[in-house]
Amino acid sequence: MVYEALGSAVEPSGPAAAAKRISVNAVVNQALKTRSFLELYSSFNDEDIKALVIKGLICRSIYPKPDHRASNDEDIFIMPQDFSQARKILSGRGFVQSGSITSPNQTECAYYKPPGFIVELHQRLFDDSSESFENMNNILSSAFDNAIQIEIQGVKVWTMNYTDHMLYL
Repeated sequence: MVYEALGSAVEPSGPAAAAKRISVNAVVNQALKTRSFLELYSSFNDEDIKALVIKGLICRSIYPKPDHRASNDEDIFIMPQDFSQARKILSGRGFVQSGSITSPNQTECAYYKPPGFIVELHQRLFDDSSESFENMNNILSSAFDNAIQIEIQGVKVWTMNYTDHMLYL
């Protein structure tokens, strides 16, 4: 963090004070989003939906101070048969769908909850519109069978195994 690099022994002023304020606000905002996401994710667990968290939260969890790495959104990968129930969970928790679902096979759908919390719900990891992406979906077709569970802030979270996650990233 910028603030830590500046040191906390002397209270900064001018541009350093602004940098400190921005840095602290970013960390607090990310911590609040993380807590909110884990509360939301617990709803998927309660409904017995095996939802794989990908990217954001999982990548942050390997940092010594996870909330110092900001994420713009959180991504959940679900089985197509769970898509409708997952959408109900999100709307029941105050999320609003961003855009419309144009096809039952739509790859992803974004949900927004003020003040700036975005969750992307994925039925497939890649759009099948190109051969390369279709091949990646085939390579990762066993992601749910090979999924692992990790604990983040006391919540058990499903994610892709390490190899699948690296291939996806």
